[in-house]
Amino acid sequence: MSGQSNHYDAAVIGAGPAGYTAGIRCAATGMKTIVVDRAEIGGTCLNTGCVPTKILVQAAHDLLRLADLPAEGIETAAASFSLARLMERKTLIVDHLKKGVNFLFKKNKVEFRRASAEFSDAKTLVLDGTEKISADRVIIATGSSPVVPAALSQGFEPGILLTNENVFSLRELPSSLLVLGGGFIGCEFAFVFAALGSKVTIVEQLPEILLSFDGEVVQELKKRLAKAGVEIVTNTAVSSLKKIPAGVEAVLADARVIPVSAALIAAGRKPNSAIPGLAETGVKTEKGYIPVDPATFETNVPGIFAIGDVSGPPLLAHKASDDAERLSESFAGKPRKTPRIIPQVLYTIPEAASVGATEDELIKSGRPYKKTTVPFVPVARARIMGETAGFCKLLTHGDRLLGAHIVGPLASELIPFLSLGLEMSIPVSVLSRHVISHPTVSEVMKDCLAAASGDDT
Repeated sequence: MSGQSNHYDAAVIGAGPAGYTAGIRCAATGMKTIVVDRAEIGGTCLNTGCVPTKILVQAAHDLLRLADLPAEGIETAAASFSLARLMERKTLIVDHLKKGVNFLFKKNKVEFRRASAEFSDAKTLVLDGTEKISADRVIIATGSSPVVPAALSQGFEPGILLTNENVFSLRELPSSLLVLGGGFIGCEFAFVFAALGSKVTIVEQLPEILLSFDGEVVQELKKRLAKAGVEIVTNTAVSSLKKIPAGVEAVLADARVIPVSAALIAAGRKPNSAIPGLAETGVKTEKGYIPVDPATFETNVPGIFAIGDVSGPPLLAHKASDDAERLSESFAGKPRKTPRIIPQVLYTIPEAASVGATEDELIKSGRPYKKTTVPFVPVARARIMGETAGFCKLLTHGDRLLGAHIVGPLASELIPFLSLGLEMSIPVSVLSRHVISHPTVSEVMKDCLAAASGDDT
């Protein structure tokens, strides 16, 4: 390591889940580390993504529960809702969590600089166009950003069209909302705003929403969306958006015209790989993503690494954090050998979670499988919570778990157990004999595992 004060063992560009985790992990092993980001600590996840959206989801869930509370002896006639106050709560929670990351930076002696970064060469960065720093390893963790089609955004002032980044500037609930895109982000916001009181329409140009999820899970969620009053239009694109006095007017490809108070663009995300000077270092990109060695996360240029969204799908915060952990272990000479199984979670109402193969994938591949499904209806804790919609679905072959899919209460908390079983190749019969506390919603998994293994007597 050089004795120069502006030389580092590791320089990280980006302070989201991938970047701040990498910075902390590298510094904890004794590496002199700097993390640079032109925005605030936390990236999309903490500031405008995972955490803020789940604060809205929780409020929507609580509001829906009000209808069930009289049965518990709780009267709610005077209940009211304020979006402005909810957004204030969001800010307080996010600020608290950012302070936590800052504390970990200071504890581990990670230097954080809020500045733009560009490459001068493969080992040199220029901060804010003036200050040069050098590093033995440069880690790109710049994440991704919303795709806003230029053809649809023309003629709109900033902030009029909503994305997951600026939707939190709202202080009044739109009476009607058009959601462009039926993926993770679009469906989560559709559930939230419908529960809070907006009339929501989802427009998806593909034949189905949530294509990465198991088909039966999607059908269950569509029932719940319909019950919430959400209209879903598939196989149709939005041809144009126009600002009107009452909000936004959308014209669909089938010539249908939909006037709404607001429109939210949820048409996917793109990698933030347009870093000045990066191309000149020789780092290759493919469709905007930066390909890396799956074991070391090194790009085609020695000494430059990429982790998180910018290195490729799935674009998930927990995958980004795991990238950072694996990278730091590789730097320490202890690369992780275990396979990686990444679950996906949808924070709708009810939640949905999935890991491994879907039934559609197994059918298309011709692989033999057995399907076992157990509903939440007979689960005591689910009944107590008043949330019995949904099911646990396992796809197995012999004693081997191929895929697990849950839609129902606390699906996000249940899927790690099955994800671990899949990652560690634990036999279904062994998983089914694991003692699970009673009464818990996780008993739906035990019942499903027992039925899948033939041990449900």
